[in-house]
Amino acid sequence: MKIENRYYQTRSLILAAYLQTTKKVAFAGINKTNPKEAIFLFDDPEMCESLVQNYWLDRAVVNPKELNNKLSELKDLIFS
Repeated sequence: MKIENRYYQTRSLILAAYLQTTKKVAFAGINKTNPKEAIFLFDDPEMCESLVQNYWLDRAVVNPKELNNKLSELKDLIFS
């Protein structure tokens, strides 16, 4: 997880799905320049940092069904 330029970046599929599920930050896409990894990009790096901190502190609240749907969508994007 890091902030570079104007995007928050993470390699974590579950974190990316969580960030999308919160609906507080915009998903900007996936960087797949390295065929062995996918890097998920999000707008508003400061908000992402706050959300990720809540995630790691077990304060994250999301709909589990939506989280599962986002996981499936991101997997589809990675392997398409």
